[in-house]
Formats: sequence, structure tokens, C-alpha cells
Amino acid sequence: FCIISYSIFAVKYLGAVLKNFIADKRRILGLSQRSLADMLGIQYQSLQKWEKGSVIPSVDYALRLALILHTTVEELFTLDDSLPTNPQP
Repeated sequence: FCIISYSIFAVKYLGAVLKNFIADKRRILGLSQRSLADMLGIQYQSLQKWEKGSVIPSVDYALRLALILHTTVEELFTLDDSLPTNPQP
């Protein structure tokens, strides 16, 4: 139960952080969803899911994403102060 609860927390809150961060950084760099997806070697629909916050990229893709967006994996997954840091059962 604890693992499932944490997984739901991760997708819900980390997804919320990522969706804004990825889209904002992509736009700053002048990249379209399709061009960023091509650079990552994925379909643009996968990137759309990351930007909607419904799916979190794997560690491998998070590393690639951080390199392309000129940031760090830590920054990708840093929670806003306004979001809860503990999952609620």
C-alpha cells in the first residue's frame, strides 16, 4: 500500500511540477514539441503526456531531457514550495 500511495503521489505532484517546467524551458529554447521529441528519440505524443503531467519520464529520458534543456535532473524533479512534500494515504 505504501509503494502504491507513493507512486500516486509521485505522478500527481511531480507531474504537476514537470509539466510547467518542460513546456516553459522548451519554449524559452524555441523548440516545438515535435522537435524536442525528435531530439529525445520519442513520439511527440509521449512528450505531450509529460507536459500534461499525466506521465513522468523514466530516469534515462530525464537525463536526456536535462541535457537538452540545459538544466539538471534535480531541477526537473524539484517540488515547488506550494506543493505538499508528504503523500497522503
